[in-house]
Amino acid sequence: MKYSIFYEDQYTHTLTCSESDLALNVMDGQVAIEGEHPDSYLQDGVVKQKPAQPSPYHEWDVVKKQWLLPEDAASRMLSDAQKEVRAELSKYQSEVRSKLIGFSDSEERDLKDKYDAAKRILGGDATEADNALIAGEAAARDKYEFMQLVQVIIIKGDHANVLLNAVKGRMNGFVLRINDALEISTTAEELFSRIRVIRDEADIMVQQLLAMKNGVSV
Repeated sequence: MKYSIFYEDQYTHTLTCSESDLALNVMDGQVAIEGEHPDSYLQDGVVKQKPAQPSPYHEWDVVKKQWLLPEDAASRMLSDAQKEVRAELSKYQSEVRSKLIGFSDSEERDLKDKYDAAKRILGGDATEADNALIAGEAAARDKYEFMQLVQVIIIKGDHANVLLNAVKGRMNGFVLRINDALEISTTAEELFSRIRVIRDEADIMVQQLLAMKNGVSV
């Protein structure tokens, strides 16, 4: 059978044993109640269910038999809120970048390498590696087709640079405002309130940049 063990009216653990062995397993001061009652306490020998914990920061007061916020709860809530905001900021930046730029970091590096190579080709400073990078598997293209490909890469690279610079500039401003909110907010509630305002404005910014992206896409 299962018994809930209480000490000074507070649940401590569940004991599994036969009724005949119960006395051997219960120490002085402990009370054994048949059944499992992990979220309970004793009041005048009667099992009482604890109310739901209002938040992870509330602690059970064994004397008052109620959930209370300890003195350091506010500082812990603010610290946890700051960690959450920083994690969400990194995630949001990644999502915005993916939505606006339209390619991954590796694809961005690949385009930059080809863009730099194309610039050197037009400037007459190309190496064999530059020519091979641009031509890729189409190494047998004639010179006219090859130069057309160079021009297309430069156009794409120019447009990407315009968009990247716009995104980085706007996002840098967004990040500065987030950091200010992290610095000056004194409670978790105040911090989240500031972040909601900044996030709403950032979403408007993303829509503006999306319109810009559509205007320069090739």
